[in-house]
Amino acid sequence: MSTKIQELPEVGEIVIGTISKISDHGAYATLDEYNGIQGFLHISEIAPGWVRSVTKFVRTGEKKVLLVKKINKQRSDVDLSLKQISKDQKKKKLQDVKRFEKEKGILKNIQEKSGLTDNQEIRGILEISNEKSNGVELIKKILLDVLKKNKVNNVNISYLGAPKYRITINSADFKTAEKTLKPILEEIEKLTNKAGGVYKFQREESKKTGEGWLNFQLRKCSFCKIYTLKDTCPQCKEKTNSVHPAKFSPDDKYLKYRIRDKK
Repeated sequence: MSTKIQELPEVGEIVIGTISKISDHGAYATLDEYNGIQGFLHISEIAPGWVRSVTKFVRTGEKKVLLVKKINKQRSDVDLSLKQISKDQKKKKLQDVKRFEKEKGILKNIQEKSGLTDNQEIRGILEISNEKSNGVELIKKILLDVLKKNKVNNVNISYLGAPKYRITINSADFKTAEKTLKPILEEIEKLTNKAGGVYKFQREESKKTGEGWLNFQLRKCSFCKIYTLKDTCPQCKEKTNSVHPAKFSPDDKYLKYRIRDKK
């Protein structure tokens, strides 16, 4: 069984969080630098002294510089603190974010000038079965014929294990991809029913592709916790590491999980 592992911040790390929800006991914040992982800011960690009203210090949609106080890796819980952030820490973090956004913008500009634009990908799971003696051959023929016919439209169908197949379509925009997908699904359903089979389709989450080229250029300093495009940290001059190390490499922090999932 495959388990999806999310990257979590480290205890003591300073992060940017967007306040997403406020309660009587504190506030929830989405961590901007960690793919939307949500952390909790307890009322006792909002400000020194007694806090009568949470909304006096934080508001929904507001971005705050926060300290990661505690982490429960099993539950992916992140406890945050606002009161333990000094003015200097806040200033430094905002400067780092500004530098990161500037470098990302420069890289994005290079990407656009090079013609390496992002693509849109839509995908879904096909469940096709046929109880006839030659059912497998019939299904294979249907899918191969569809692939051959739509080769120019960047259509790909991969086998996941009977009776499931994944269909993926890449295009410059979602509208074009959807326009391509609809007749293909109709054709597969029609041919499957005609052959006496059973057809079912379920959509998966659509996503942008091509962003990997941009994201994999980013590097991070293990000491200063800042992002950069350079091999050395502009602040402490230490060597930086790739934010996304190759799977099963010595720098793959999730190596033990990947090995466990392969068993």
